[in-house]
Amino acid sequence: MWTVKLFKVNQMPSDFQEPFIISKYRSSRSSLLCCLKSMFQATNETLNFWTHFLPFLYFLWKLFALSFVHNFLMDSYTWPLCIYLISVCGYLFGSCTAHLFNCLSEHARHVCFFFDYAAISFYGIGAAIAYKFYVFPSSWIGGLLYNSYLPFAAVSAVMCTISACSSRFGDREKLKKILRLVSFAVPYLFDSIPLAARLYLCYSEDCPDESFRPHLRQFLIAPMVAFLFATHFPECIAPGKFDVVGHSHQLFHVLVALATNDQLNALIWDMVHRREYLNEHGTKPTFFWSLGVGLFVFTANMLVVYAFSVLIKHQYFFRKYTGNMFYKMKGRAKVNGVANGTDKKSS
Repeated sequence: MWTVKLFKVNQMPSDFQEPFIISKYRSSRSSLLCCLKSMFQATNETLNFWTHFLPFLYFLWKLFALSFVHNFLMDSYTWPLCIYLISVCGYLFGSCTAHLFNCLSEHARHVCFFFDYAAISFYGIGAAIAYKFYVFPSSWIGGLLYNSYLPFAAVSAVMCTISACSSRFGDREKLKKILRLVSFAVPYLFDSIPLAARLYLCYSEDCPDESFRPHLRQFLIAPMVAFLFATHFPECIAPGKFDVVGHSHQLFHVLVALATNDQLNALIWDMVHRREYLNEHGTKPTFFWSLGVGLFVFTANMLVVYAFSVLIKHQYFFRKYTGNMFYKMKGRAKVNGVANGTDKKSS
């Protein structure tokens, strides 16, 4: 009664198949109740859900706890930290819900991950806002990059969402994977320029900033995350052995959550201990350049998700206008029958 029937990879439509994951798939036509039940059953998505749901609860608690320490409502200097924490909660919640409900239908699967990509993009601009007002090296404040950083970060965040969503069209899996990886790597690398410069200057000048180590740790985790995403290690060397526990996406989630915690601790230290200097020499946060930029990216991302959610039903649009340039299109996956644990013809 409290379990759902699970399937092997050869019983699933192609859109639901994951590389090197052989078993423990949920029905591609699950009900909402079956999705909720699967939270407590050993499926290949269970730990994908919990490895971001538990961090979501932790960072939500941090948001509320810090709101009592720092006056988020009245102190504009704390607004970048506030929007950063909101974006962290957003990407974690978007990730865990996407993994929980992506088996409702083929269309729902695409839409779930559209929201996931938008949430990651929103987190990117949240981090960029915090970097702008707390992390920039002292010698860079007032320079060209300092003044143009947030507009470029906002544009790259929205373009990231568009590019990542478009990667769900087509049948060339390697190209789709590369496009998705590049979609997130480019804005990450741009957003990290002030952090990389700060780390270099801190190391070369032997500065005593206590934020150096957590900043460095979260920066060094990034290539590990990219490696797991690109290679599907360790399941690639033992298909079927890591279907439930230990596959790359779970490790990816854990590393991302740990890096985010380091990032938060470093940002809090910078915000508190650099306040006097930044208030005197830097640009003070305003509503427009903190919460306003975050709201702009959030709104733009929701429009992108809506547009792609409609277009995914009409794939001929991409077949006609992008198929020749990027990759050929495929028709809708045929669902041969897995509806809530029983064979069922797709309607």
